[in-house]
Amino acid sequence: MPRYIDETVKASGDLQKRVDGGIEWLNAKAGGDFLKLDEQQQIALLTPLCRAADAGKPETAGERLFHTIKNLTVDGYYTSYPGLVQELGYHGNTALASFPGCTHEH
Repeated sequence: MPRYIDETVKASGDLQKRVDGGIEWLNAKAGGDFLKLDEQQQIALLTPLCRAADAGKPETAGERLFHTIKNLTVDGYYTSYPGLVQELGYHGNTALASFPGCTHEH
């Protein structure tokens, strides 16, 4: 997954700017280097960013970074063999005899 994220970010100038700005923001909030914080300090800093990403309203550079990385992680997983084939059961271009539609209660 990290390679997918790295390659995707590297291919887009806009994503590169968003990630760079988010890392700068994160390091500033950490008082220097986010990676030097202990696990509890990192969790405390990331938890509000996760909430903002889940709410779909990232406003700060840190929230946008978290939202971006979370989306790239999901995209990467569900376009990989384990996500697409093993979890979702995708079988490729196969013809279906019928399209039954939604089967769960509304």
